[in-house]
Amino acid sequence: MNPTQEAATAVRAPWSEAPCPVLTVDADNTLVFVNEVAGLLFPDARPGASMSDAVPARLSDAHARCLTPAPAGPVVRD
Repeated sequence: MNPTQEAATAVRAPWSEAPCPVLTVDADNTLVFVNEVAGLLFPDARPGASMSDAVPARLSDAHARCLTPAPAGPVVRD
């Protein structure tokens, strides 16, 4: 089992029955887990697909922003 499959197994149980859409995406922008509700909303979303190919750009872009480290800045002390 590869790391992506292991991650999918770990999240499947608690999220597969969620009444809201759930997508799990790895750091390479690959969908790892898609629950049934998410599959209905995003027909191209399936494990192994690229998030940018499967969901609207606003979601894929938001994921990419979350992976970008925040710039280091000065520490402000009171």
